[in-house]
Amino acid sequence: MDDIRTFDCIASSASLSDAARRMGLSTAAVSRRLEALESRLGVRLVTRTSRLFRLTTEGEQFHRDCKRILADLAEAEETVSRGATTPHGLLRVAAPISFGRRRLAPLFAEFRRRNPGVDLQLVLTDGADELGREEYDAVIRIGAPTNGEFVARRLLKARRAVCASPDYLARYGTPRTPADLAEHDAIVIMRDGRLLDRWMFDIDGVMQSVTVKPALSTNNGEVVHEWLLAGAGIGMKSLWDVGDDLASGRLIELFPDTLRERADIFIVYPDRRNLPLRVRALIDFLSAELKQASAPSEDGAPALRRA
Repeated sequence: MDDIRTFDCIASSASLSDAARRMGLSTAAVSRRLEALESRLGVRLVTRTSRLFRLTTEGEQFHRDCKRILADLAEAEETVSRGATTPHGLLRVAAPISFGRRRLAPLFAEFRRRNPGVDLQLVLTDGADELGREEYDAVIRIGAPTNGEFVARRLLKARRAVCASPDYLARYGTPRTPADLAEHDAIVIMRDGRLLDRWMFDIDGVMQSVTVKPALSTNNGEVVHEWLLAGAGIGMKSLWDVGDDLASGRLIELFPDTLRERADIFIVYPDRRNLPLRVRALIDFLSAELKQASAPSEDGAPALRRA
């Protein structure tokens, strides 16, 4: 177990010196421990030079196993010491920036009030699936994950909406068909360096994509929202994000009956038979709260103003 804890700390650090600082040891002592472990296993776990510190393939596999063993041990200790009756311990969750700030932050505060034994860490990021490369207990994301190693539970059904401000439409005209979008200034989100500039529509029962012209693009959904309200172009946003703007007329929805882009919210967590009680409690809490907060319609939308 000492070797497992030591290697977990090394693998989660940026360098041996960083690991040594976290463990309260000298860099030389940590280096000797790593060398002894590699010698005993007969494989190199970390490639380390003056400029490079990176896990080998064997090191990545061993680290995944180490994390699972440590999590199982922590859960076993939790079960014995607390009887698994009260959620407690550190709960680390990653979530999209906009959804996390606007919808999750108040809910997490309420969850902590109901479960004072749980310490919450909410990390907001618009990166791709964080669960596989960071030590999170759960990840809340837009869209179902493609990684079969994890379990996903849908928390909220929602679609996306193509929309623009009344000011933009007054100045540049309202597109009458999805194909007309190609002639307008589009506000486009980026994911992992890729422009999401192809929008899917159901045209007379046939799925068709329209490639828009990215006049403005960003990797941050809140920036897209601000640009839309400022009249900078036509963009696509999740309905849970712009529903109030559509209801008030600050934004106008275009082609609501033909757009086929979804923005369902999922919580993703490791496929472990004995899920910690604090994770189960959070999943059940968010599922109930988000369902209760949604409108009766499948998409959780208020009455919207449409073009």
